[in-house]
Amino acid sequence: MALFTTTFAATTIKLLLAAVKLAQTDKWEDRGKAFTDLLENGGKLTQSIADLGLTGLAADLQKTATEAEQAFAAEGTLEQRRDAQALFDQYVPGAIPAPDRLVALGLQPTLILAEIESAVLKNPQFTEAPLAHDLLKAILTPVLNRLLNDPAFTQKIEPALWRRVLDDLAKSRENTDEILKLVRELHATKQTTVHQDTIIAMARKIRPNVASREQALIELEAAVDLAAERQARGEAGSNVDEFVDAVLKELNRLTRQGELAQAASEADRAVAVYEDRIAREQAGFGMVLQAAIDQHKLNYDPEGVAKYLAKQLTLETPDASQRFAELRAVQDEYYVRGRDKGINLDLAISIALARQSQ
Repeated sequence: MALFTTTFAATTIKLLLAAVKLAQTDKWEDRGKAFTDLLENGGKLTQSIADLGLTGLAADLQKTATEAEQAFAAEGTLEQRRDAQALFDQYVPGAIPAPDRLVALGLQPTLILAEIESAVLKNPQFTEAPLAHDLLKAILTPVLNRLLNDPAFTQKIEPALWRRVLDDLAKSRENTDEILKLVRELHATKQTTVHQDTIIAMARKIRPNVASREQALIELEAAVDLAAERQARGEAGSNVDEFVDAVLKELNRLTRQGELAQAASEADRAVAVYEDRIAREQAGFGMVLQAAIDQHKLNYDPEGVAKYLAKQLTLETPDASQRFAELRAVQDEYYVRGRDKGINLDLAISIALARQSQ
């Protein structure tokens, strides 16, 4: 008997696709009941999926899951596979995030899988079964990737659910619609691994500092690229010392949550710690300085960027007679890049560097 034929297949796919139907209504106070009704009424759910034009996607998801299961079928003994299936059907469906949580996680398969894993691995029975965790990843990884990278799904689920997330995150509501438009425009032209909370937070930093939404989009694209690079560095670690690794991981965590000002402050603290230790000759100080530069860029703080660029030059160019020329060269680099690429932040950094050289 195939592993992926009843409970898990039906629950997973229905749960995720029901989120699409639910996203069409603004009646969030009724979403729990509406969601349950859809799941329990197979005919209603099937019709809803058909109305949304996702029947083909639902069939393709089933095919993807079946292929993943067949690849897993050679693992372990038959008894171990049956134990894994039983635990899988018992614990995994209830661990799948609610629809608004899917979007709060940026509709990113790796983050959603990590949340599901975190939930099910709290149960000792699940962790003690030799193949249960392997089955979780083997099935869910291709299904989530197929679903959450499908424009037919994401374009239908995004607007209503993103608005909910934006409303929850907003300190005030006056710019919610404008930020929503900006973030949606970005996603229409760019794929990224940067967390949705980070993109929203960066958009909120950028939009008040530029004259038009078109300019804001240019600035946001540059910020997203930097955030992705910063994320990759943090995940790779420093190979320098435990302090630097801890700093990079904490900056990643804060940035992923959209806490850009707090991340910049944490970078400031790390630089101060290194300076207090008189550890400037260590490779880690350069890494922490670069992290501070990047975090202040993400926080749209040109003065903070300029301050740490000047510190970086002091570290790299001990000769004070050469330092002024190096600072002017960096200033010119930011000016040219800002001018040629139309990035206002780089131009503002160039101006701030000019103040540093006075």
